Formats: sequence, structure tokens, C-alpha cells
Amino acid sequence: MNHAKVSIEILERCRRIAALLLSRAGDIAQASGTNDALDPQEDAATSGSDAAEDDNKLAEELEQLGPTFVKLGQILSTRADLLPAKQRASLSRLQESVAPVPFEELQEVLELDLGVRISKAFAEFDETPTASASLGQVHRARLRDGRHVAVKIRRPGIREEAATDLAALDLIVEGVDQVTDLESRFALRNILDEFRRTLAEELDYRREAEHLKILGANLTDYPELLVPQPIDDYCSQRVLTMEWIDGTRVTDLPPVRRPELEGNRLVDALLRSYLDQILVDGFVHADPHPGNILLTPDDRLVLLDLGMVARIGEAHRLQLLKLVLALSAGKGEVAADICIAIGERLEDCNESAFRRDMSALATRLTEPASVTQLSLGRVVAEMATRATEAGIRPAPEVALLGKALLSLDSITEALAPGFDSHSTITKHIEWIVGRRAASRLAPKRILSSLLELEEVVEQFPRRVNQLLDAALDNRLEVRVHAFDQEHMMSAIQKVANRISLGLVLAALIVGAAMLMDVDTSWKLFGYPGLAISLFLIAAICGLGLVFTVLWGDIRPDGRPGPARSDSH
Repeated sequence: MNHAKVSIEILERCRRIAALLLSRAGDIAQASGTNDALDPQEDAATSGSDAAEDDNKLAEELEQLGPTFVKLGQILSTRADLLPAKQRASLSRLQESVAPVPFEELQEVLELDLGVRISKAFAEFDETPTASASLGQVHRARLRDGRHVAVKIRRPGIREEAATDLAALDLIVEGVDQVTDLESRFALRNILDEFRRTLAEELDYRREAEHLKILGANLTDYPELLVPQPIDDYCSQRVLTMEWIDGTRVTDLPPVRRPELEGNRLVDALLRSYLDQILVDGFVHADPHPGNILLTPDDRLVLLDLGMVARIGEAHRLQLLKLVLALSAGKGEVAADICIAIGERLEDCNESAFRRDMSALATRLTEPASVTQLSLGRVVAEMATRATEAGIRPAPEVALLGKALLSLDSITEALAPGFDSHSTITKHIEWIVGRRAASRLAPKRILSSLLELEEVVEQFPRRVNQLLDAALDNRLEVRVHAFDQEHMMSAIQKVANRISLGLVLAALIVGAAMLMDVDTSWKLFGYPGLAISLFLIAAICGLGLVFTVLWGDIRPDGRPGPARSDSH
């Protein structure tokens, strides 16, 4: 950052932000020692305490700093390595309800971006906002063709305000990096860069319009769920016009609606859809708090506010799938290994302690008596906390999974109290695994595998020659941790024997292939008998070699049989 261009305004923002950080320094220092996400009864017992009031005060302080910090609070609510669980819960409830902007200030933005006067674009336009958030506010309107729409207009000057706040945060992170080790431990620069990208997306309503289209297409298999679609001709960087769908927030349902509501069906569909978003599609509505979920008069759920989305790559989706499978089966140590593999080890990493903690935690999840007390969302969120305690920086995708499942817990409680979400998640995970396995048998995947196999067969003789040349030239190195001459010589002899047998089998296959063009009177299966005989000999020897590899090797405990992993 160019310090010569630091303005008085930026310095003033730095002062206010630094004051907040200093007042919360103790909380950040305690972040890795907090376990209070684990027991919901403890949460309830302390909800009226001074500590709970202080947690809520953090959300209020961020709101006072402005819309940029409301968004920052939402991101911090997923970071178990930065804040204790109670404060993350407080931040996750930030609803961004702020005082509305006078419509006269928004009218200029709307007409400038649409290129026409409001009276020309809309048959009706309600100047009283139906919702007012930190980045923009929503008005109800009716198009000339009769369609009712919601018009979301960005607040004037919000981009410039965000730029000032980001510049101030850059300065603070730079200063923190010079005097502490917080940057190396918590990757503050990465957090700030992620926040900058997220905020840039939310400030461009064209991206949110695209998000609405993508999520709507992804959820076509769920008739219980709705995503309002954008009206392209009425969208711009600062204006988003989308379908108006009548509905009530799930947290505001009147008691008279609950007895007639098919809550179990709706919650089941919502849970399955989010598992699909995270583990199948890799495109996730990243802010599913109850305020963004509406219930329509015909008992369907509407997903709103897609400014904040997350994208998860194929490799991480597979790892998260394995993680949820392991936790659902009570295999905490396996889940810990996956979390370590996709996370980052710090200098004080203690993997064995983390595995022990997760083993105990996953066991609680599978105990029948605790199903209603300890949800999968709480376990995943607690995993992130325990990982940080053990000197492991969890992957952002793990935090995202935990936050999404925790948010869905509160929606479940509002729509279908007592619903067994653990059973639904387990069954749908099994279905996802089955679908992934079936997709592996698709013709395109099989052809791709055959091409890879062809490449391996073609390169096999050359690679064997390279290996033998290296051995003959004394360039072949074998590295062992413990030297056992007799065992090593036996192992080398096995390798040599198998290489020799492999070369013989390769020669038989090549010779048989060449003899296929030599016509003989002796036929087998309609082909030249000698060629087929060589193929059969090669196949039998190959199967014998496979059997020897699988069942004839010496296990680590010294007994014959297939080698087994002792990692778990």
C-alpha cells in the first residue's frame, strides 16, 4: 500500500478499528481454548450472563462501524481459529437491518442505471422499502406487463466507504504483522483478501443475478424450494430486479400456521439441498440464516440474498464427503486425518491430541441418547475449534460446512422441532456416494480410464529399462529408515523377480499380438491357436502375480498375508 496516499479519513477509521481490536484482544487470545460450541445446555445456561451480553456487544460494535464491518462479522462467524464459539454465534445472527435511505437518494441511482424514468419502467413502484440492509434496500414494484417484482438498489457511496475501510484494514494487518506473530498463525492477509473478493461480489448486483440463476437451476429437483429469478433487462451493477414471492420469515411464523405445516418434509428437502450444494454442485448459498429463508402461503421455502456464495472445487468436495461420512459413522480419527490433510499444519501442531479429541467427539454424535443434543453441525464447528487448539489451521470449506449446518439447525427448530436431522443427513450422504460410484461407470469415464491404461502400457517397457539402467550404473538409490540387511535383500529379490516376470509377460503379450496376424489351421475361439495360447499363459501368470502381490507379501507384523494399514 502507498503510505503517501493515506488520508485523514483512513487514519480515523484505523483508530476506530484498532480501538475495537484492542478491546477484543483477550477474546482473540482465548479463541483456541474455547469449547463452548459443544454443549447446547451450557449455551442456554449462560445466555443471560454478562459474558453473553458482551458477546452480543461485539455484533453491535461492528454494526456501529458500518456496513463493511457487518459483512466482515459474517465472515468472522465462520472462523473458529479467531473467535470463541459464543461470539461466532452472535456474529452469525447479524441481520443487517439498518435505517433506510430516503428514496430520493436512491431514485437517481435507479433511473441512471435503467436509463429511463421510474414511471416509464414500472406500472407501480412503492417508495417505502420492504427491507433495508447495509449495502442496499429492497422496494416492491410492478412491471408494465403485470409481474410483481422486488427491486434491490445499492446505497449511494457504499463502494467508496468500503474502499476506505479496506485501506484501513490493510494498514492494520500490516502493522500487526510487524509487531506480532498473529499474521503467520491466523493468515490475516488471506482473510482480508477473501473478504475483499466477497465484498466486491456483493457490491456488483449483476453477480448476484447470476447466482440466482445458477442456484435456481441446481435446485430444480426440489419442488419444495424456490429461488427468485432475476429480470435481466432491469438489472445492473447497482440495481437487481427479481421476481416477487410472497412469504413469511421462518422465525416469524404465527403459532396458528405450525399445526398445519408439513415441517418435516420441508426441513428434509432443505437439508438435502444444502448437502447437494456443498458436496455435489460446489456452489453454496453461504448465508442461510433464518432471515434469508421465507415460507410461502403454499408451504414452500424461498432462499433469498445470494450476494454471498461459496464455490468448492471437486477435490475439496470429495474430502468433505469423506469427512461427513467418517463423522456420521463415529470414526473421529479418520475425520481428523481428513481435516489435517486439507488444512495447514502450524509449528506447534499436535496431531495425536487432535485425533483423540475427535474420536471422543464423533462417538458422542453416534450415541442414540445424544442425537437430539449434539448435531452434526455442532460437531463440524467444534472440529474447527479443536483443530486450532492443536495447531492446525482448518480449511475454509470445513468452517463453511459447519456454519451452514448450524444455521440449518435453527431453521429446523423453527419449522420442525424434534426433527432427526442426523438420520436425514446420513441417508442422503449414502445416496450421494452411490451416485458418485454410478457416475464412475459412465462411458466417458471408462474411455478416459482406458486411454490412461494405454499410456501406462506403452510407457511400461521404457520405464523398466530406465530402472534397470539406473541399477546397472549404480544410480539406483533405496532409502530406508531402519536398516535390516536380510529383509532388504529379500525385498530386492522379490522386486527383481517380479520385474523379470513382468518383462516375460510383456514379451508374451507382444509376441501373441504379432502372431494374431499369422493364419494357422489350429484355431481357438476362432483365432490363431498359438497366439491365443500365449495370451492365456500371460493372463494366468498375470493373475498369479497379482495373487502373490496381494497375499504373498509379508505384513508389518511378520506374518504372511495382505499388508494392512495401521494408521487408524
